[in-house]
Amino acid sequence: MRALMPPSRIDERTALTLQGGYYVVTGAAPFVSRRAFEAVTGPKREWWLVETVGAVVTAVGAALLSGARS
Repeated sequence: MRALMPPSRIDERTALTLQGGYYVVTGAAPFVSRRAFEAVTGPKREWWLVETVGAVVTAVGAALLSGARS
């Protein structure tokens, strides 16, 4: 009988890279294609708000990626 292995864990750098990459892609999506973004998320009344949140999320993602490099 095999001994149970503890669950594998990812290191901090990998976690920061994955999360940062996800945030950058998600935050940039409204700037790439409004039509595709609204097809996925539904129509938006306040497009300026979508762009503002997208910019903030992209900046957070970039900070996480920067942290992964140091």
